[in-house]
Amino acid sequence: MNYDELLTRARSAIGHGITYKLGHGGLHPADPLPSRDGQCDCSGFVAWVLGRSRNPATAPKLPHWPWWLSTDSVFADANGANVLFTKLDHAVPGCLVVYADWRDADGTHHEGHIAIVADPDKHTVVDACSSQNAISEHVQPVFWSGHHPVTFCQFKAA
Repeated sequence: MNYDELLTRARSAIGHGITYKLGHGGLHPADPLPSRDGQCDCSGFVAWVLGRSRNPATAPKLPHWPWWLSTDSVFADANGANVLFTKLDHAVPGCLVVYADWRDADGTHHEGHIAIVADPDKHTVVDACSSQNAISEHVQPVFWSGHHPVTFCQFKAA
């Protein structure tokens, strides 16, 4: 799929009542929505948008990609081996934007996040986000705030 097709697929899940739940969604990429149980997290949503199961046991086999498709695995791959994801110099509509899990100075753990860029100039994305508790298109300044190392990338099959 090209960037326009990825963004169109991402937007097609908006307004279907899917709520956020960590570890859910993205297991059945041929389904019309990213989750069969009405719950999805950010990486499950992105896996579905890409048309790839996030579960390595059911995804097409690739050497050197035995990982669950997660924010950490996408971030690491785009910044390293480039098995499935290639890092971009800047955001374009339809590309992915991701930051990995991180810890505060006090050791507090925070989950990473991944989304589909809708409009980089307006800082909008389409994502499954806990703060929205839905799949939506909205301003997501966290990716442009400078608080996290962020990677813009593309799926190699796109």
